[in-house]
Amino acid sequence: MKNLYLPILTIILCSCATVKEEATNITRLNENNEADEKLSSFVVVADPQIHNIYGSSLKQMFGVSDIASKVAVRPPELNILARYSFQRLIENSLKVGNEANVTLVLGDATNIGCSGEYETFYKTITKATPNTVWLKAHGNHDSYLMGTTNGYTLHDKVASTLPNSVWPPKVIANGLPSDTSWWNLSEKPTGKMNWRDACLQGSSSTPMNKIRWMAKYISHLNNYNVDIDSELLSKDSQFNEYIIKSKPNSSIAERPFILIGKWFEPTFIKEDGKVRLPSESFLLKPYGSYLVQAYSLDNNTITVLLDSSVCVNARAGKYFYSENAGTHACIGDDQLNDIKEIIQNSKFSGKDFIFAGHGTLDELDTSERKKLIELFESSVTSNNKWTYISAHTHYPINDRIYPTGKEVNIGSTTDWPMESHKFYFSHEFKKITSRHTQHLDENLLDLDFDYKNINYTSYSKPWFGEFYELCRHLNTAKALMNHKPNETYNSPKPDYECLKSKSWGEQTVLLNSYIEQINNNMKNPEFAKEMYKIMAVASREEALSYSLF
Repeated sequence: MKNLYLPILTIILCSCATVKEEATNITRLNENNEADEKLSSFVVVADPQIHNIYGSSLKQMFGVSDIASKVAVRPPELNILARYSFQRLIENSLKVGNEANVTLVLGDATNIGCSGEYETFYKTITKATPNTVWLKAHGNHDSYLMGTTNGYTLHDKVASTLPNSVWPPKVIANGLPSDTSWWNLSEKPTGKMNWRDACLQGSSSTPMNKIRWMAKYISHLNNYNVDIDSELLSKDSQFNEYIIKSKPNSSIAERPFILIGKWFEPTFIKEDGKVRLPSESFLLKPYGSYLVQAYSLDNNTITVLLDSSVCVNARAGKYFYSENAGTHACIGDDQLNDIKEIIQNSKFSGKDFIFAGHGTLDELDTSERKKLIELFESSVTSNNKWTYISAHTHYPINDRIYPTGKEVNIGSTTDWPMESHKFYFSHEFKKITSRHTQHLDENLLDLDFDYKNINYTSYSKPWFGEFYELCRHLNTAKALMNHKPNETYNSPKPDYECLKSKSWGEQTVLLNSYIEQINNNMKNPEFAKEMYKIMAVASREEALSYSLF
């Protein structure tokens, strides 16, 4: 029973979703209707949570998750096809209504926090936005293990025996964070639950901590010809602190762009058999790194993306209740000062601000929430109200009203009701007045509607012991690959003992061949249409399932 306590506690505290309807007073426009051309338009999506299907399991993946939280362990159909719903929803949002020059992704591009998940996300959104800009706020699932903790690390014996080419990791390049894993590579799982094995995808995918995520995102900004400078602020025996800024007069698509933040470089030691280990608490400090971004939507409107997951202490075990990044948002005084600097920037004088981030305001502690709202209030003139757009809950779009402003909370592209939004901001009324909202399948919003040829079954997951996500997804990938439009689809039962018949490497190759064929089949519009229907059915059934929350 002792072995079950931690996973049960972990799952119960993870964020979750329930079946809810839209709860917003923002007018939804018909797809054939355009908004007033004077309004500022932009697309917003969140929580695609691309999931590595090739790795081993984690405690957060036990069957109790389905009771505690509906979205902690998704149906295999959703994990396999999540990239396609993400791409389709963005493309549809960009097509409808007024032209928008930017897509905002409000966090959780990845699910486990793996570099391979990020690469899939990056390829997908790049394909979905060929002629427009996309910017992203950091979410808890982007660099915390399963969105909750930063306390899973290498063991000292492993670190001390690694070759110098691997350990210590090179975490800085030209003064900026380096896209380097802090974990040693492996071509097969060890048989023990750990972050690295959950990220295994061949040998190319490894855990992605906060500064590694920053390195990948900065590389994306470089593609827009945004140059980032890093200045050493202080040196320490345990870590070095840097200020990070975009160069003056930076722009993206000829519109002003500003980035401000900080990052922390840990100083590793390995000499004469002496090793400074990841398990030491100073290695949590890099999770205090953050980026604040400001981008001009047009000549009158500035969107500010903040980081709501600056949680240095998000340790596992006895600290989980009070620290986990899944139920606690964190801003930090340094970031608050940088947000203030952006609001007071002379370039933005007289402009309207729209703030956005992953976490909801009620997840911040009382003091930080108060300070952040005061900054929001300072950005508007008297009698006008601020706007903050958030994600994380996986609920359908809903309003959260505060005395001086409004938080607009949006849902996920992967979980029910699988949504994206094109918002229209009015400079006259200083608020979002209308929207074009997309769902992957409008038919299934009618909970009594069913596709007769799609039979989704939610099979139970192991409640303890070792198992592999690879085995959970293998049969489903084969069934999706072989599915023919209008034929009956029945969710196959997972074979959790698939590694008894073939090795992990052999099954990985097999699963990858199924995925490649699915990708090829998706070029057929009729096949793609069936996959979207299967996704929508699985997502709705997930949302209708029993949950403590």
